[in-house]
Amino acid sequence: MIDSFTLQALVISTLILFSILSSKLFFRFGFPILLIFLTFGMLAGADGPGGIDFNDYSLAQSIGIFALIYILFLGGLESEWDSLKNFLAVGIRLSIIGTILTALILGVVIHYLFPVLGFMESFLLGSIVSATDAASVFNIFKTDSTDLPVHLKKIIEFESGSNDAVGVLLTTIFMNLLSADVSFNGFQFFRFFVMQVLVGMMMGYSLGILILYLMNSVKLGYDGLYLVFITASVPFIYAVTTVFQGNGFLAVYIAGIIVGRNKFIHKKSIFRFLNGYVWILQIGMFLCFGLLVYPTRMANIWVPGLLIGVLLILFARPLAVFISLFRVNLPVREKVVHFLGGTSWCLPHHTCHIPDCPRSCLGRFTLPYCIFCSSCVLTHPRISHSQSGTMVRNLKKRS
Repeated sequence: MIDSFTLQALVISTLILFSILSSKLFFRFGFPILLIFLTFGMLAGADGPGGIDFNDYSLAQSIGIFALIYILFLGGLESEWDSLKNFLAVGIRLSIIGTILTALILGVVIHYLFPVLGFMESFLLGSIVSATDAASVFNIFKTDSTDLPVHLKKIIEFESGSNDAVGVLLTTIFMNLLSADVSFNGFQFFRFFVMQVLVGMMMGYSLGILILYLMNSVKLGYDGLYLVFITASVPFIYAVTTVFQGNGFLAVYIAGIIVGRNKFIHKKSIFRFLNGYVWILQIGMFLCFGLLVYPTRMANIWVPGLLIGVLLILFARPLAVFISLFRVNLPVREKVVHFLGGTSWCLPHHTCHIPDCPRSCLGRFTLPYCIFCSSCVLTHPRISHSQSGTMVRNLKKRS
């Protein structure tokens, strides 16, 4: 008789190993690796051959948040600040203004296309898919067809690494607005946003300096303890910042930039360790979200998901980019690369926040939101990958 732990360990490890090995084959055909893990999670779910019935949204939320803070921290570590600082203004415009405008523009479009959704619910959906993901952008840059000019590559990397915090912040704001007992006025909305950003920036900077100081001054007895120290520091930064009403996601990204731009002991080994650790978390997160999707229940949702995914790629994101970069001295071709390269992946880990919203205000939408966003994820990356590759090749020929 096999005990439950052994059976769970066998199923989970087999699923991860099979996903990793088969991803090599699918990646040759241009499929994003993380999309492959999401698809295998769906196949392993209750409606697929695997038959695993998983509907623990609280656990999915915890996995999503835990994975996201490490993804952002590693993105900050690898940001190469010295190469980026000359183009920081453009990156900030895209990561903050571009993400906000994408969410608002898409929210308005969703509301008028589907009047059953109110403005707040539409803006929540727009916020969920407004930001981009660094992992998919970095995957594109690993191919031969994406040998972009250095400055353009750094801008896209910075935007992809930093706008997660803005996307999560927008999602949190609209969820709070939907679940609040009383309506927020404009001042409360502005105050909440400013508090989240300012406290997140200050806590990220100060805790990043503190971690860097401790790493270089405290002599630990074993080399492996430095890996444990940096690993434990990431959730500590997130938790402390959240306690002080700041945005923990923004804090961990800024702390990563502060730590990554300076020298510290065992830097190379820590980078290698965190890269592997983040891959484990990403695989687990996307497999988990795939398990939450029931394909047989998507009959009434895939058409809206496809429509909004296309509108996001071809209308909302381009319009937001061109408004954000208005009067910025960049060639039109480079702006086009920004809105194509920047839409390589939307944020399915935002769906982990949906269960936080009480059923009293989003009751009938809770599960459809998750399915809806997953259908956007399934169509979004493939389209933008092919568009980005074509545009990059044209840019290289004309450079």
